Amino acid sequence: MKAFAFETEFTPHGDVVGGPAQKFFSRAEAETLAASARAEAEAMAQARGFASVDRVIRQLAPVNPQIVRIAEALRQEAAELALIAARKIAGRALDANGTQTAVDAVAEAVRMLKGAPSIVVCAPADAVGPIERRLEQLKKEGRVGAISFRADPGAKPGDWRVEWGEGLVGFSRDHVEAAIEALLTDRLQDPVQDQLDLFAVA
Repeated sequence: MKAFAFETEFTPHGDVVGGPAQKFFSRAEAETLAASARAEAEAMAQARGFASVDRVIRQLAPVNPQIVRIAEALRQEAAELALIAARKIAGRALDANGTQTAVDAVAEAVRMLKGAPSIVVCAPADAVGPIERRLEQLKKEGRVGAISFRADPGAKPGDWRVEWGEGLVGFSRDHVEAAIEALLTDRLQDPVQDQLDLFAVA
């Protein structure tokens, strides 16, 4: 028969000095150990995640200039497509209604003139007749003096120009398209906004 071993030591006052290794944990101790283990695991996972992100950033950093070039090319193509679309849309509308548009615009411009000056009206050949008929009524009303008409062979449907002693006013599709193109070109000179700072490596 094996003798019972007393492994726990006490002081003369009954305090425990030492004993066998603890094989069980209280509920509170178990919860504390579990929380500590979870915190350590989360910290390790975050560290691995940060390391992975850092590796990705370092791999993408050389791609930054290429992305900028692609962005520039796409912006240029978008501007060209916008200009082409604007020309087609406006061109079709004026091709279909250019004469009436010119008639209305010239009549409105003449109404705005003061002192009934003598004027010269320039427009496409097929628009001269309709404009002349409209302005005859304004002339009868005393809004304009002598009127001369000049067909412009280079004018497009919708183009018109009214000249008088102190100036001129008008509309030219070519001038408008050139102004829009100049505006787009000027806008394209602005650098691509640097949206790629996330690829920068500290």
